[in-house]
Amino acid sequence: MAKLKIAHQIVKVRLIYQIVMTLTIADTPAVAQAWLMGINPELDDRVPLRLVREGNLDQVAGHIVRAAEAFIAGG
Repeated sequence: MAKLKIAHQIVKVRLIYQIVMTLTIADTPAVAQAWLMGINPELDDRVPLRLVREGNLDQVAGHIVRAAEAFIAGG
């Protein structure tokens, strides 16, 4: 059971890393931090970090990555 929980946490960390790297390629680390902690209209006004922490990753990961990509595309 503990190994499964650790594996799940690793998946979450990798997802956040992917998002941070995606955002910081186009902008500053401060912008990436603000994006992760702010209400996001692409995510129905939900906070990306909260979705990662509380949501079902199978359901929300793709939405969060697409929202980050949309943010970059829109400036």
